Amino acid sequence: MGVRIAIVAFGTGYSSLTYLHEFPLNALKIDKYFVQSVGSHDRGGPISKMIIGLGQNLGLEVIAEGVETEAQLEYMRENGCDVAQGYLYARPESPEDLTPWLAANQRVSETNVRSIANKKRADETGT
Repeated sequence: MGVRIAIVAFGTGYSSLTYLHEFPLNALKIDKYFVQSVGSHDRGGPISKMIIGLGQNLGLEVIAEGVETEAQLEYMRENGCDVAQGYLYARPESPEDLTPWLAANQRVSETNVRSIANKKRADETGT
């Protein structure tokens, strides 16, 4: 199973570029401020795209936090973001509600993951 390390809320607060150099990271999480401003703020998109490129160049998984709209999801996909999370998929659940929710949504989630992976593979190979 192992342990994975990610910088969360990358681009805001105390997340620093020196962390990219000093720690054995696996992932970067783009702060929801940038994700949610895609399309409505002139700098949200370019900043998100820059973070995605930085993560790709460093061999890190890139995760978009706070995805709430299809447009935000599509922008992240088009620019190579690996994973999206946010209210577009689901609201936070209590522990007692999580198990039934997972059971009800497992097939949909597996299908979405396969669909995204297949689309990404097709884009890379041109097929």
